[in-house]
Amino acid sequence: MATFKLIVAKGVKGDGIIWRGEWSAGTTYDYISAVSRGGASWISKKNQNVGHDPLTDDGTWWDCMVADSLAEGYRDEALTYRNQAENFAESAAISAENAATSASNAATSEANAAISETNAATSEANALESANNAAESESNAAASEANALESANNAYTSEIHALSSENKAEKWAEENEDIEVETGKYSAKHWATKAAENVHVHENKPILDATEEAFTTALKTKLDGIEENANKYIHPATHSLDMITETATLKIMTKDERDRLSTLGGIPI
Repeated sequence: MATFKLIVAKGVKGDGIIWRGEWSAGTTYDYISAVSRGGASWISKKNQNVGHDPLTDDGTWWDCMVADSLAEGYRDEALTYRNQAENFAESAAISAENAATSASNAATSEANAAISETNAATSEANALESANNAAESESNAAASEANALESANNAYTSEIHALSSENKAEKWAEENEDIEVETGKYSAKHWATKAAENVHVHENKPILDATEEAFTTALKTKLDGIEENANKYIHPATHSLDMITETATLKIMTKDERDRLSTLGGIPI
């Protein structure tokens, strides 16, 4: 035989219980609003009571006014299911974060599937996603390792090429005279040495330097004022020897004298 209990909720003087019918999750209930849920009657303990199921409430929002032992059992069982559902949700979150324990959590979810079919299905989906993520991570790790190896090889090759280029650049700059860097090609040092050996020093350089120093702006202005070709001189292609003045050290030599001189010592002149 069913057992019933009656709870009388006391309110402010003049307040009366307001019967709201069957409980609805989307309805807002105020203080001492009464509803029907799970074969029992419930009274709201607070205002703005919305979305709190009397069967799973821990006594914060609802008091049972009239209930039989079966309804009480349903409420206790519902609270147990809620606690188990919270535990399953926590296990599912751990499964998503730690792929190594996903199988264990999935097994636990499956064992509790009879209690919460929805939570078991969610855990299984999470375990599958974790396994896929783990496989993808493993594949990415392998690809990253291969890329790292390739990068290392490329870096080594680049270093070899850089060293070779550095050596070749040093040869192009510093290889000694008359030593080929490549066939028929010589270093900058080679050509610099050749150029230094072939430097032409004019005999009148000191005079020219002195002239350049003495050449003032006024003189340049004077020269700029001379009419073009006013002092144009054309040197003859040939001239007679009487134009040359002999000195004590410089003498004009005839062909016969030159021929006789060339035979002395066997060295032709």
